[in-house]
Amino acid sequence: MRGLILCALCFLLLVIVSAVGLKMRRWKREYRWLLLVFAGSASLYTLLHFLMPPDLGFLGHSLLEPSTPVDFWNGLLIMAMLFHGYWVYVYASGFGPSSNILVAIHERGPQTYDEIADLHRGSGPLDALLARRLPKLQESGYIRKEGEGYVMQPPARKYALLVLLLNRLFNM
Repeated sequence: MRGLILCALCFLLLVIVSAVGLKMRRWKREYRWLLLVFAGSASLYTLLHFLMPPDLGFLGHSLLEPSTPVDFWNGLLIMAMLFHGYWVYVYASGFGPSSNILVAIHERGPQTYDEIADLHRGSGPLDALLARRLPKLQESGYIRKEGEGYVMQPPARKYALLVLLLNRLFNM
């Protein structure tokens, strides 16, 4: 149980430090900052795990893992999995094509296919990406085609606002 509690505390610290770092500085390669913060959190977890008493001063005997290596590796593995999920979420919310499309429509109003393509600065493979994503966004009720443009539907507003909030929080 010590490993799980320390894992939760170190992961919470990881989220706070990474958000502050991403907010305070514009990174060319955000992944380096995220990996650095994860390495720091994993190091802190390791240090705390071996410095703190097994009961952390408040856990009952029935909540203690009898094997210190099992307790340690369980917490570290869970923290690594949480970090992986966090990493995927940060990148999907900040750089995902669907998120960017919804934010563009939210901020600028109706967008044509060409305007959306210009946001992603490309062609060729981008056409295949947009050809796949735009119909899926329509089918899910997030956008609607109106004339030459795409208009955001009410269910997508909450999602776009959440993405904008996270983008501002993580400075993406």
